[in-house]
Formats: sequence, C-alpha cells, structure tokens
Amino acid sequence: MKLERGKLRRQGVLLYLAAFSMIVVLIIAIMGGYLYRFYHRTIYENFVESNETDLGAIESRHENDMEIISNVVSQINLSADCTEFMLDKQPLKSTKLEEQLYRYTAVSQFFEQILYFYHGDQYLYNPKTSITLDNFVRIGLVLEETSEQEFSDLLCAEDYQMKILPEQGASGYVKNYYMSDTNKLAVYLKTVAPKKNAVMIFLVPEKYYDELLDSGGSEDGRNHYILYDGQIVTKRETVELESDSVLTELTNLYAKQTEKLNNSNQKEMAISESMTVDGVSMLVSMKAGVSGLVYVSMQPMSVFSNQIRSGMWGIVFLLLLCSIPAAFGILLLYRKIAGRIRRINMMLKKDDRPYDLENIETGIESLVKNNETLAKSNETLARTNETHIPLKKNRFIGNLVRGVYRNEDEIRMDAAEAQIQIPESVSSFVIMVGDLGGDRGQSNEEKAEKEMLELIRQYSKLDGYRIKLISKTRNVFVIFASDRDQAEKMLVNFFKIGQVSCEEFVMAVSDYHEDLMEVPQAYLEADTAFDTRFIVDNSNMIRYQQASKVEHIEILPESFLRRLKNAIRACNCDEADEVIDEICSKLKSSNHSLLSFRVLYNDILHILITEWNDTHVDFSNIYNVFLLSQCLTVQQFSDILHEVCHSLIEARQTSNDDKSDEPDMASKAVAYMKENYSSPDLTMAALAEMLSISPVTMSVEFKNRMGVNPSDYLGIIRMEKAKELLKTTSLKVKDVSAAVGYEDEHVFMRRFKKYVGKTPGQYRDEHTKQN
Repeated sequence: MKLERGKLRRQGVLLYLAAFSMIVVLIIAIMGGYLYRFYHRTIYENFVESNETDLGAIESRHENDMEIISNVVSQINLSADCTEFMLDKQPLKSTKLEEQLYRYTAVSQFFEQILYFYHGDQYLYNPKTSITLDNFVRIGLVLEETSEQEFSDLLCAEDYQMKILPEQGASGYVKNYYMSDTNKLAVYLKTVAPKKNAVMIFLVPEKYYDELLDSGGSEDGRNHYILYDGQIVTKRETVELESDSVLTELTNLYAKQTEKLNNSNQKEMAISESMTVDGVSMLVSMKAGVSGLVYVSMQPMSVFSNQIRSGMWGIVFLLLLCSIPAAFGILLLYRKIAGRIRRINMMLKKDDRPYDLENIETGIESLVKNNETLAKSNETLARTNETHIPLKKNRFIGNLVRGVYRNEDEIRMDAAEAQIQIPESVSSFVIMVGDLGGDRGQSNEEKAEKEMLELIRQYSKLDGYRIKLISKTRNVFVIFASDRDQAEKMLVNFFKIGQVSCEEFVMAVSDYHEDLMEVPQAYLEADTAFDTRFIVDNSNMIRYQQASKVEHIEILPESFLRRLKNAIRACNCDEADEVIDEICSKLKSSNHSLLSFRVLYNDILHILITEWNDTHVDFSNIYNVFLLSQCLTVQQFSDILHEVCHSLIEARQTSNDDKSDEPDMASKAVAYMKENYSSPDLTMAALAEMLSISPVTMSVEFKNRMGVNPSDYLGIIRMEKAKELLKTTSLKVKDVSAAVGYEDEHVFMRRFKKYVGKTPGQYRDEHTKQN
C-alpha cells in the first residue's frame, strides 16, 4: 500500500509539470500566431493603402487637368468670333484665335502647346502662327508610331469621342521650335461640339508625366500606367515588364471589374488585388476616371515580403516581452495548485483512498481555453475613401451652365451627389463677376472667392457654387433659392465683398428662372449684362432687366455724316478726326444698349464704304461685323472708325499708277526690319506707324504674304544674325544681345535657347570645337 501511494504522488507531480509546460507552450504559440497574423494583416493593409493613395493622387491631378481641357474646348466653342472661319475670307479671326490660344497655353501646367483645326479651312493654328494641314502632319509634327495618314484621318474625324495618341518620340517644326526641351509627347484630340467640324490638339510633354508618375520614387518600386480605349497612353516603369503582357492582363482585369460594376450598385471602379504579370507577382491597383482614362499602379509583392521579413525580429521580441507577464501569472497559478497537491498528499498519508487527478487536468484545460478566447477579441477598422466635394461641385456647375443635362431629375441627382441643396420650389439665377484679384493679386482673389462661398452657406434658403471662365477671367456663380427676399439680401452682401476685393469690380445678375433647364439661358443673360458695363453705371450691380431694355435707335443727324464725308473728300485727316470724336461723344451720351451701339456704328461704316467702293481699298482687313461684335468700349469703336476714314483719305491721295510701281507692304516691312533689326525700339507698333497702317492690318497682310507673323519674322532675323556673330566674333554674349536689338541679355538667352535648342555659350563652344 505504501508503494502505491508513493507511485501516485510521483505521478501527480509529473502530470502537473507536463500540464504546466503544455500551458506555457500553448500560450506562447497562440500569442505568436495571433501577433504574426495581426502584423501580416497590418503590413498588407498599409501596403495596399500606400499603393491606392499614390494612385489616387495621380488620378485626382490628371482628371482635374482633363476637366481643364474640356472647359477650354467648351469656351473655345462659345467664341464664335474666332473659330470656324476661312483664312482667305476672314483673316482677322486668325489673330484673335491665336491670342485666345496663347492665354490658355500661358497658364497651363498640363499641355505645353494647343492647336486648333477647323475642317472647313486648311490651316492649323497655335498661339504663334498657323500651318497647313499637309505641312503639319508631314513636317510640322512627325510622330514615330503614328503615320501621316493616320494622324490626318484623326484630325478630320467628325465623331465626338476623345482620341489620344500614346506618348512617343516626336520631331518636326512645331516640336523643335515650340517644344525643344522635350523628346516625347502625348497628343490629346478633343472634338469641338456640337457641330463636330473642328478639333483641338493638346500636346503634353514627357516632363509632365515624369513629374506625375515618378512621384513615388524608385524606392517604392512602382510601375504606373495610364490606359485609354485598350491602349497604354503613357507609362513609367521601375520594374521592366513586357508591354503586351501588361496590357493583356490589365484589359482582362478591367473587363472583369466592369462586369461586376454592371451587376451591382457601385458607380466608381477602384480595386486592388495581386496577380502575376510577365512572371512577376504584383499588387495591381486600378481606378477609372470620369474622363474614360484608367489609372494603374503596380508594385512587386516582393516589397511586401521584404517588409514582413524585416519585422520578424520585432515580433519575436514582442512575443518574449509578452511572455513575461504570462509566465508570472502561471507561476502564481502553480503556487496555488501546488499547495492543493501538497494538501492532497497529506491526506493520502492518512487515507488509503486514491485521489482523482482528472479534476486537476480539467481545471488546467479550462484555463487554456480562456486564454484562447482572449486571442480572438481584436478587430480592425474599415478604411474610408473621402470624396473630393469641391471638384464635384465645380464639375456639376460647369455641366449645368453648358446645358448637358436632359431633364431636371438628372440635375437634382448630380446636385445631391455634389452636396448642393436645390429646393423643391426653386428660383435659379446666375451672377457673373470680373477678375476678383485685379491689381491686388491672386491671394486677394482667393480670399474673396472664399468669402463669397461662405456667404452662400450662411443663408438657409439658398445654395450654389461657382466656376471660373479661363478665357474671360470671370467668375460665374449659379445660385438656387426658394426665397427671393433672402436672395436679394445675399446679392447686396455679395457686391460689397467684391468692391472691397477689387478696385474696379463689376457684377452682372441674370433674371430669376423657375426651370432648372434654363440655367444656360440665365448665363447668357448675365453675360449680356456684363458686356454693357462700359455703357451703364457699373458702380452698382448690373441687372439683365436694365441691359435688355429695347429703345428706339436714333439716326445720327445728317450734319455729322455730311461733315465727315466732306473731310474725306478734302483729304483732311484732322477734320475727320474731330468729327469722329464728336460722333463718339454724341453716341455715348445717348445711353444706347450695346446692341444698338454696334448697329449705329455698323450703319456709319457701311455708308462710308458704300460711297467710296471704287477706291480699291480692301476693307475686309480693316472692318467686318465679327470684329465690330468684339468691341466693348467706345475707344474700340472709335479706333475702327478712324482707321476706315484714314484709309479712304490715303486711297484718294494716291493714284493707282503710283501704287502699282511701289513695292508691296510686306516687302517694305522686310527691308525695314533687315536694316533696323539692331534697334531695341523696333516694335510692331513702330513698324506699323512707319508703314502708315494699323498693327492689325499689317499683321494680317504680312502673314498672308510671308506665311508668318511680322514679330516672328523679326525674331528669326535677329536669331540668325546672333548665330553669325557667335560663330565669327569673340564678342561677349551681352554685346551680341545688344547688337541684335535686345536690351536684356536674359531675354535674349531665353529666346536663343528656344530657337536653337542650346544656350549662346553652348552654341559658340560647339562651333569652336568644330573649327
């Protein structure tokens, strides 16, 4: 019996030690497994989130630039005064178009060049000059991967879908002269709606995509792609992959995701999943933009694996650190159970009955189970994707003004998505204000816009937002109100903000409209009111009701016209100028509307031109109704009238025989420029004064004769002479600059590099080595 009790005592101790060891190992294993799973999941989520954040930044910026393209095309479409024209019939429009294209190009950080091609004409226009369609595709812009015929067909297409030529090598006159600092470019073709008979070409240099797609740096090992219509528009690769394999895999992924979207209520495509591309395991993040472009970021899964391996020692250290309190707790439990075992053994000495070891094991098992449940209590929070509300508001207001919506339900649906509250019973109207910054700077403009938007939010019964017209430097606010009294109070405060922000603030307001589909009409009303600012009192807000008054158009007294005709017959310029000034003063004091003002001037010019139609003066270069429609001030009307009268007087003073013996205007201009190119005072205004014609007339006639603008021709003369001096003399760059007519050597160096592709110093060193 004693032997049996000793055996049981030994057996109880061994079982306790085994149970204690199992508990320690089990707890460490559970904690290690849990920590590894938690660490693995956290690192992977951070890995995916980093990829999606990088892609989101690229998509947001590029989509904003695509929206700018759309706005530029829309605003060009509204400018009927400089588009859809034949150069040989309406040459003045080309100058106006080049000026408008220059304004867009000068402020753009996206495209470096913008061209306009009207199918009815044979020329393409850029901010500097024009080139025929044939010369443009043949020598103007030669693309490595796009044939001349394919490029020409795309330019002449009449469908509305945007077309993109992928980034590729380029050469030719347009690229070398205007984009000499880039080797590759992408070409975006946007059809001008609604007639679809014109297209705008945007040239995007490689440096834009270098900055946009390489923002993550080589350390992240990301590849970036932008896709459109089944092709790779541009790419930046850290890991080299076969393009065909990439395109195939991404196309299949896009098609599969599109099918899922069609079967669900999702509106936007944004996915991240791992896949094998060209034998490399990659995490692929894809996002589709509103413009139809698809943005892709790919990062090797090896980056994730390296992050896991580098953090394993941290897990081991943390595991050991967590084992210390666990071991301390087990030690306390051991002492408690060991005391009970000792008491049981004491009892066994007095009693021959065996004791139940299963009760001890059951207690240990319950302890282990409790620790397992603690390992399952942690949860992770879902990530949220915030919407860029201001961008959505801007896009909604732009679409509403352009009239792209088919019914009121579509308008309210998009407004709700943009978080703009449109009341059920609504009166909408449009406010158009001039450049808020003025002479006080852009920061003041941003402050004024912020205060105006904040003012709108302060009124409970109205809401709205604004867009900016790039070409007109105006802000257009669209307001939705259910209470007109509250709207009128808002307008008064609106105007006060503008007066504080800008010295010459102008604000025009349309009529109220109860139909949301009439917002485009309200925009036209505000634009019409704004254009009358030089006639009506603009120290207060200009209402469309004031601008649209129909008054009787008075005919000028016959005495004015008779005196003007007599001055022309007598070839007396001073008398003609005096009569014209009196006519302008008379018309200005009559307080006519802009429309009637233009009608009166058109009648005066028509009478003069009809009476002297035998003078052989080409009045189409001086005056036409489209040029007249762009006049907004009395001075602009006066300039046209002065030029017509002076041309008539000059024509009467000069005989036809004498004119035939003289060289033409362009030849005179070229000769004068070659003789005086070294003078800094040689400007286009001075040249026009020497030729006794207006700068506009000189520019049009010179371009028709020589194929380039006179200012460009003078620049070519100066640059060629500078090249000759750099090669044949040892003059300093500053002296060369002065010798060819540039007072500022920095301006000369910048223009020389744009013309030659090298700095003056580099050009001289190159030719010195050759000699």
